[in-house]
Amino acid sequence: MTKGKYVSDNSTFTFDTGAHEIRVSNVHVDRYNRIFGQIQITVSESEGVLALDRGELTSAAFRARVASYTAQRNSGDTFAVENELTGVVIALQHDPDFAPKSRVPTLKPIGELMDAEQAVERHVVHQLLENGAFYGLAAKPKLGKSILALNLCLAVASGHEWLGRPTTKGDVVAFLLEDSERTIQRRVRRMTGGIFPQNFEYSTDPFSLTSETYPEMVKLCTGASLILCDPIIQASTISD
Repeated sequence: MTKGKYVSDNSTFTFDTGAHEIRVSNVHVDRYNRIFGQIQITVSESEGVLALDRGELTSAAFRARVASYTAQRNSGDTFAVENELTGVVIALQHDPDFAPKSRVPTLKPIGELMDAEQAVERHVVHQLLENGAFYGLAAKPKLGKSILALNLCLAVASGHEWLGRPTTKGDVVAFLLEDSERTIQRRVRRMTGGIFPQNFEYSTDPFSLTSETYPEMVKLCTGASLILCDPIIQASTISD
């Protein structure tokens, strides 16, 4: 494990563990005190790169992945590399720029809330799906979740009723990460009879929703009334 000593140069932190040289760059901390950055591992006194990856340094799963890459390239001990990476995280957490920040909740009188002007409720699907809210659709496998979600997207994009409820017509963005384009095409044709809405955009490209990709994803989805990610687990970065 590293001893917490490192050299910082232009936002790049270099750790010499004795066995490896670990460089961490583009480091930043999100609101949940998670540390993100790019890690490069080389053999000390060598130019050979054993691992190069970007992700959440505070995630044990991410560190295990990087350690596995390193061990495979260098016939080394995965556990030893994980210890080195854990030491890197501990050292960064003791750096004033990346140290976890304590946050104290702010208490407010309930009367202020009750006296405030109530925002007008807007629904994507009347009295079922509220605009700006997050919803999840859960069921056992192969019960039709994806078909139901796609049908919802088409209804909102067209302004048609959905499950007997009025919808507010608007732009729709769907990340369909599990089905092929051929399957999507077939389902849309069956649901619409070939008359499909032009304000419905989709993507089947894989991606991970992280603090780094979030700003670009927001740009992609700006203006959409409904955003679907099916399944959300495919875009999630699971943290321990």
